[in-house]
Amino acid sequence: MKCELCLLNEASRVCRICGRHVCVDDYVEDKGICIACRDTLCYICGERLAVSLCARCGKPVCRLHSVRVGLVRYCVNCARELGILHQPGN
Repeated sequence: MKCELCLLNEASRVCRICGRHVCVDDYVEDKGICIACRDTLCYICGERLAVSLCARCGKPVCRLHSVRVGLVRYCVNCARELGILHQPGN
């Protein structure tokens, strides 16, 4: 079976997130995922798939590490800087 990403090399790994069969060049060994899933992980936790891009910094964020305001999402870092999400104790 050929790699589902590059379509050239033999697939020898299976992504634990999406189930794609990929070659070693398109696989991230330490995470057990393909490079397509790696590129869509939340930039804060690096574990969950992103649900959106932060409306301010443009980085991919998961639900847990973002705040929804109306129709947009902000990463928790930008939300704190904008005063949307307050620091504990403030």
